[in-house]
Amino acid sequence: MSFQLIPILPLWLIVPVTAGLLALLVMGSRILIRKRVPARWIGLLAALRVAIVAIFLACLLQPVTSCTRSTAPEPHVLVLVDTSRSMAAADTPDGRSRLAAVTDPAALHKVLANLPEQCRVDWFAFDADARPITQHDVAALQPNGAATDLAAGIASAYSHYREETASRGAAVTARVVVATDGNDFSDPVRAARRLGLTVDVLPPPVRTTPAPDHGQRVAIVSVNNPRRVLLGGEVRLLATLRQDQPDAQTVDLNLTEDGQRVRSFSVAFADGELEKHASLAFRPEKAGVHTYRLSVGNAAGNPANDAPGLAAVETTIQVISRKYEVLLLEDTWRWDLKFLCRIFEDDPHFNFTAFVARGRNAFVQLAEPDRAVELGGFPSTWPELAAFDMIVLGDVDPARWPDGMAGAVRRLVADEGRSLIVIAGPNLPKLARQPDLESLLPVAVPETLNPADGPVPVRVSIEGASSSFFFRGDDSADSLWRNLPPMDQIYPPLRKKPGATVLVEASQLANDHGNVAVVAEQTVGRGHTLFIGTDTLWKWQTLGPRSDSGQTPYTVFWQQALRAMAPDRPNAVLDVQPDAGSYRAGQAVTLHARLNTDARFTRLRIRGSAKTPDGREIRLQFMADALRPSERTASFAADVPGQYTVSVSAETEGKVAADVSTVINVLQPPGEDAGASVNRAALSALARETGGREIDLADPRTWPAIDEAALQPVQQARMFDLWSNFTLLSILAVALALDWLLRLWRGYF
Repeated sequence: MSFQLIPILPLWLIVPVTAGLLALLVMGSRILIRKRVPARWIGLLAALRVAIVAIFLACLLQPVTSCTRSTAPEPHVLVLVDTSRSMAAADTPDGRSRLAAVTDPAALHKVLANLPEQCRVDWFAFDADARPITQHDVAALQPNGAATDLAAGIASAYSHYREETASRGAAVTARVVVATDGNDFSDPVRAARRLGLTVDVLPPPVRTTPAPDHGQRVAIVSVNNPRRVLLGGEVRLLATLRQDQPDAQTVDLNLTEDGQRVRSFSVAFADGELEKHASLAFRPEKAGVHTYRLSVGNAAGNPANDAPGLAAVETTIQVISRKYEVLLLEDTWRWDLKFLCRIFEDDPHFNFTAFVARGRNAFVQLAEPDRAVELGGFPSTWPELAAFDMIVLGDVDPARWPDGMAGAVRRLVADEGRSLIVIAGPNLPKLARQPDLESLLPVAVPETLNPADGPVPVRVSIEGASSSFFFRGDDSADSLWRNLPPMDQIYPPLRKKPGATVLVEASQLANDHGNVAVVAEQTVGRGHTLFIGTDTLWKWQTLGPRSDSGQTPYTVFWQQALRAMAPDRPNAVLDVQPDAGSYRAGQAVTLHARLNTDARFTRLRIRGSAKTPDGREIRLQFMADALRPSERTASFAADVPGQYTVSVSAETEGKVAADVSTVINVLQPPGEDAGASVNRAALSALARETGGREIDLADPRTWPAIDEAALQPVQQARMFDLWSNFTLLSILAVALALDWLLRLWRGYF
C-alpha cells in the first residue's frame, strides 16, 4: 500500500490557511463561553469544527491511496460460428452441411476439451456481423446469411466481450475460435492484430476428392494496382489466385485494356499450393482512363468457376502523359551528379533543372531543352518553386539560400503534396539545423556528423524489398539487390523517425537504435520525402550486377524511386481520388476532392455526381474537412456492380474553374452459394499470422488451449482518490450542515 499527497495549493500557503481556521475556531469557542453556553455543547461544537478543518485540510492536500492485490485471470474464449449460405454446402464426408459438421456436439466437445475449468466461453453467430448467442442456441443455427465479413464479426464479438468484462474490472485474457469455411473477402488478420487477438480456425471437414462434375477451379481473389501511372512506365498488377485442390497446375491469365487484348500470363501452382501471388507487368501505350480486365482461362472468363473468388476482375487505371518538373540544387560537384543527370535525361517523364554552385553567390544552371519551367536565376520566390513537382537537395547549405526559401520548401512538400529527395553530404548537419527542413527528413541527424568510411556493406531491408522502390516480382530483377556493392562512405543518421520506413540499411554498422539507415522514406503531410545517406550511390552503376535486360541496380532504383516519389495528383486546381482502387457492390465509396491552396480558389464550390451502371444519377454532397481546409469529401453507396462515372467540378462566382472525371469499378460480390469451396489457404494464413492454430478434430494437439502463463495470478493495482470521487467534498458538506443545524436547534448564533 502507498500513500501520496497531491496538494492543490503550495504547502507554504496551506499551513497559514489551516492555522487561520484553527484561530477562528478558538475565537468562536470564546464567544460561546461569553454567551454562557453549556461547556458540554462548547466541547461538542469545537470537536465538530476541528473535524471540519481537518476535512478541509484533506481536501487541500488531496490524499491518494493505492494498493495492489493478487488477482486470478479470467480467461475467455470467443467462439464465432459462420452462418452464411456457403455453410449450407453438404460436401462433408458424411454428407452433412458444413455448419452441421462444425456445430456437432462431438466436435464442440473437442474444441473445448483442452480449456481450463475457470475458462469462460462466449458464443457468437456471424455473417456480415456478430451477435451473441448461448451454447444451447448453436444447434439451432441456420446457414442463411447473405454475406460473410469475418473482420467485422471479430471486431463486433470483441466489443461485446470488452463491454462485459470492463464492468467487472477483472484481469482477463481472450482467445478467438472461428468455425467457418473461409469464404470471406474482408481482412480478418488486420482486425485481429489491431485488437491483439489470437485466432484459432476450425474449417469444416470436406471430401478430399472433388464431387462429380466438380473440376479443379482457379479464382482471382484480389488484384492490387496503382490508380495512376505515367505513360510508358511499367504497371504492375499484384494478383492473388486460389485453387480448390492443392495440385500442381499452370493456368493462364488474360489481360485486356478497354476490351482489347494486351497480353497473357502463365501462373504455375506447385504441388500442395492452394494460393498463389503473381506480379504481372505491362506498359500502357495510350494516355487516359482505361479499364483493365484480368480473367482466368480465356477472355470470356470461367463461367464454371466455383472457387471462392472471381473468374475475372476489372480495375481502372489513369495513364498520365504529363511530365514532372524536377529542381536539383547542389553546392559541390560530386560524382553522383553526373550519373543522376543522365537518369533524368534518359527518362521521358521527368524534366530537370539543376543549379550547381560555382562560388559563394554564383551558380551554373543545367537544364533540359524541353523543360516547362524557365528560370532566369536561382529560385527565390514562391511562384518559382511552386512550378516544380519534385525537389532534389544535394550537399547544400541552406544558409546561402534567400530568406524564406526553406519555409517555402516545407510548405511545398507538407501542404502542397510535392516530393523532396535529400542526398546527404558533409553539409547535412547544416541542413538539419533548419527547422523547416529538419521536419521533413525521415531520419534524425546528430549535431555533429562524421562520415563512416567504406567499404560499408549495405542491404535492402525487409520493408524495402516489398516497397515500390525495390519490388519488381521477377527473379531476374530481384537478383540485383542480393549482392549490392558496398558504399565508399555513408553519413550515418542517429535513427529513423516514427512513421518512417528504412529501405536500405548498413548490414555491419549499427548503433543503439539498430542497423544504420542508409536510405529511408516517409510521408510528410500531403507530400513525400526520400533520404539517401550516401554520395557514393553511383557505385551501384559502375560495380553493380546487371539484370537480363542489362539494367544496373542504380538505374532500376532511380527509375522506380522517381515514380514512387512522383506526386499522386497532377499540379492542377482540382483533383478527385477514391479511397480505394476497387469496390464490391454494397460498399460505400468515399471521394476526396483536393483543391489547390492558392488564394484565388479559397471560395470554390464543389459540385459532383456519379452515374451508375444502370443509368441513374447520384448527386454528391461534398463536405468540408476541418482538419484539411483544402479537401472536401463525399460518399455514396455503390449498390449495383459495374462502372460508375464520377464527374466533379469546382465553381466560383457561377463559373466553372476546373472539372474532373474519373471511373470507379464496382465488382460483383462473391456469391454465398453452396458450391464455394473451403478456403483453407486463407484460414491457415489467419491462424499463422495471429499465432493461433488450425484445428484438426482428429489431432488433440491442435485443439485450443490457454497458455499456463496466462493463468498465473497477476498483481492488479487499485487506487482510492477520495477527492476525485467526491467523498471528501461530501463529508465536508455533511459536517458543515450538521454544525449549522446544531447551532440552529440550540439557538447558538
